[in-house]
Amino acid sequence: MSAQNDYYTVFTVLQQSVPWQERFILPGIILFGIIGAIIAIIQRRGRLSKSFIVLTAVVCAVFLLLAAYAYSAPGVQDMYARAREAYLQEGTVTNFHPMPYSGHQSETFSVNGMQFSYSDYVLIPCFNNTSSHGGPIREGLRVRIAYSGNCILKLEVSQSR
Repeated sequence: MSAQNDYYTVFTVLQQSVPWQERFILPGIILFGIIGAIIAIIQRRGRLSKSFIVLTAVVCAVFLLLAAYAYSAPGVQDMYARAREAYLQEGTVTNFHPMPYSGHQSETFSVNGMQFSYSDYVLIPCFNNTSSHGGPIREGLRVRIAYSGNCILKLEVSQSR
């Protein structure tokens, strides 16, 4: 087996959708649907004024817009754009410190002196699958990493030991 074909891809940012789409839009729609149903039920009993209903609708709409902006802000979107300017490291994982299963600290490791840090509990499009939650990184593992800043955009792992 040649050195070129010795690696397989375990993560690429191109496989990821923008995180807020699936994590916040559907739950947000469900939440606002429930709020709307509760308001409609209370209104049928004649206990709410129309001005209260309008005020509640405006507050919900503003909250939804702010939440959508926060998770689609240029910082999150820019991580995807940086994939075009990625740096590449190839080498052996050293200084590996796994994240405990319960979190409370990031998993860290180095490749050729470049240190990487990530956590399953941080909402980012970068690689963040820690070993305590089934991730592939281990001390001594041969890897290829495309990255921008501390964002791992693509991770390839060697099949050979």
